[in-house]
Amino acid sequence: MQEPSSETRAGAELTGTVAERFVILKILGAGGMGEVYQAQDTKLKRVVAIKRMSPRLQQDDGDRRKFLREAQQASALNHPNVAGIYDVIEQGGEILLIMEYVEGSPLRSTMHIGFSNDEFFELAIQVLEGLNAAHEKGILHSDIKPENIMLTPAGKAKILDFGVARRFSLGNNETVTVDTVTGNISGTPAYIAPEILLQKPYDGRADLFSMGLVCYEMLGGRQPFRTDSIAGTIASVLHTEPPSLDELNPKISPGVAAVVRTMLEKNPAQRYASARDVLIDLRRVRQAEKPVFAKGVPPKPQSDQTQKKAGAPKNIPIVIAVAAAVILVAALLVRSVFHKGSSESSTNVGRPAGEKAATLVVLPFDAISDDAKLTAFGDDLFRHSI
Repeated sequence: MQEPSSETRAGAELTGTVAERFVILKILGAGGMGEVYQAQDTKLKRVVAIKRMSPRLQQDDGDRRKFLREAQQASALNHPNVAGIYDVIEQGGEILLIMEYVEGSPLRSTMHIGFSNDEFFELAIQVLEGLNAAHEKGILHSDIKPENIMLTPAGKAKILDFGVARRFSLGNNETVTVDTVTGNISGTPAYIAPEILLQKPYDGRADLFSMGLVCYEMLGGRQPFRTDSIAGTIASVLHTEPPSLDELNPKISPGVAAVVRTMLEKNPAQRYASARDVLIDLRRVRQAEKPVFAKGVPPKPQSDQTQKKAGAPKNIPIVIAVAAAVILVAALLVRSVFHKGSSESSTNVGRPAGEKAATLVVLPFDAISDDAKLTAFGDDLFRHSI
C-alpha cells in the first residue's frame, strides 16, 4: 500500500493507500464537502471512517486552516448520539478527518417505510439531544438532513458530519454569516434555514429548522419544499407555508403538529430558542401533555359531561355568594314582618277594612350543583322558615 500523493488530490480514490497508521479499505460515499472512506486503525485495532476534504476546498489556505480548526473544536464533542471525531491529519497534501465508524443505515433509506408514533419520538428525541449537546458547546452542524442521521442496528440515532460543522458564538456579540464561512452557501437547499439563504446571521436555530423538516418528512411522508430546481426549492423555503401535519394525517396529534410547525417558523425569532426547549415539548406531547413552548396549540377538547364536572367547582363560590345574599334579605324581611305583626297585636291596633296582611313565603331551596353542603344548607333554611 502507498501513502496519499499529490496525484490523489486531483480526485483519485484513496482506496488501498495508507495514511499514517490508517489503512484505507474502501470508499463509502462522496459529496460536496469531500469523500468518506472506511479504514482500519492498525494501532488501536478498530474500524474508523475517514473524511477527505474536497480538493476544491483545499486550494485556499484560509479554508484549510478553518477546516482544521473546526475539526479540532468538534473533536471536543462527546455524545452518544453524535459520531465522534478521533483525529485530523495532514499527509501528502491531504486533510483527512478520522471519525467514528457507525454501522447501520441512513435515516433516508427508511423514509419510505414510515414511522410509528413511538419510533418518531424515540429518533427525534435522540437527534435533538445530540444537537443540544453540540449547541451548548457552540458547535453548529449546518447540514442536518436524513442522509446525515445514521440508524444503528440497536435503534440508536447518530448524527454524522459534525467534522464540517460551523462554529457560532455562545454570546450575543457575534454570530456566523455565510461570508465568514467560505463565501458560499453550504448545505442541502431543501433543508437550509431561510436566514442562511438570505445570508443573514444565524445560530443554532438554523439547525432546528432543518431538524423540523426531517420531522415533517418522517411524519408527513414528503419534503414540503423540494422542487425540480434549486431556484424553485429556495423560493419555496423562503415563501411557502407547508400544510400542518395534522391536516396531512389525522392520526398526528395537534401537539406534535404544533411542535414541528414552531420549528419551521421562517423567522428565527418565532422559532424555538433552543434544542432543549424542543426536547421539553416533545417529551410532554409524548405523555399526552400540552407543549409549553410551541405556538398555536389548540385547547384540549372536553366532553359536555367533563365540562359540567369541571364547571361545578368554579360556580359553587358564586352560587354560595348569591344564596347568602338572598338568605340575608329574606331573613331581614321575615324579621321585619314578624316584628310588625307582634307590635300590632300588642297594641290592638285595628286594620282598615279590606287590607290584607303581607306574607313572605320561603320555598324549598334547590341547589344548582350536586354539592352536598349546599343542598343541606338550603334544606336547613327551609326548615327554619316554616
